[in-house]
Amino acid sequence: MAEAATLDLAQPDKTDRSFLWRRLHSLSGVAPIGGFLIYHIYENMTALRGAEARVRAAQAALERARDEAQRAEVLFREGAIAAQQAGAAQTAVVTAAAQLDGARAERDALRQQRDAAAAALRQARAALAAAEANQRTVSVRRLDVAAAQAQVRQAEAATEGARAGLVALRQREQEVAAARAAVAQAEAALALALAARDQTVLRAPLAGTVIARQLEVGDFAAPGTPILTVADLTRAYLRVFVPETAIARVRLGHPVEVRVDAFPDRVFRGRVREVASRAEFTPGNVQTREERTKLVFAVRIEVPNPDGLLKPGLPADAVILTAVEP
Repeated sequence: MAEAATLDLAQPDKTDRSFLWRRLHSLSGVAPIGGFLIYHIYENMTALRGAEARVRAAQAALERARDEAQRAEVLFREGAIAAQQAGAAQTAVVTAAAQLDGARAERDALRQQRDAAAAALRQARAALAAAEANQRTVSVRRLDVAAAQAQVRQAEAATEGARAGLVALRQREQEVAAARAAVAQAEAALALALAARDQTVLRAPLAGTVIARQLEVGDFAAPGTPILTVADLTRAYLRVFVPETAIARVRLGHPVEVRVDAFPDRVFRGRVREVASRAEFTPGNVQTREERTKLVFAVRIEVPNPDGLLKPGLPADAVILTAVEP
């Protein structure tokens, strides 16, 4: 960043507009010097500091827009967002870059105007000092005073130019605000794309095996529609029905021997995990009518299945070892 032009303000009474007016008027008797030269220079310096701050803000906005555009490009390559969203992010970068260039141009213009006004002020001070020195030796020539007044008027004109630059800078502020809004819109579009991408990933609530697929690739899935059925096949559960005359001997934790037709020579070991508290009639899938009219209690048996040999839906026979303590 360029250093600001140096102003000699060690003696406020000699940099004040009223001092210049009184001194030149006492020397020459001419009309007062109009304008607010010093005030305009300070106003220009204040505007310049604001312009530099806005340049930094525009630079930061451009960096953010570039980052968002890079992320949007990656998402577009992955197919997570549409080309229109990626193009919007690139447009935001171009807009932010243009606003940064404009802010820099306005800042540079204000710097030039500031330097010109400061140089004119130094010239006016030098002319005034020369006029004061001549008065101590000889009478001050009116021509010198008129020249000093002309220099002051030139400095005032330069200051008016600086004020015009300040007005243009304020107009640029609106353009910077529009660029910020574009960046915010691009950020919102990116957040929406990221959220849409997250919704394309299916996450199972447990580690297991897919045992059923309700929908195929390309099918429409409405909210709440099951897509896959996942089961933990390392632990199988068998539901058996115990007559009410024998349920009193069944306790939680009793060992159980389970056999299936698929493995007739193998016995699977399990334990009773749940006993129904209410009796029910034998389910209709029991073979004989006589059996279906009896009251039974449902018993849930857990069978370890580390090898995955037992599959859902396999019929099985179970023997509850009630003689063994649970």
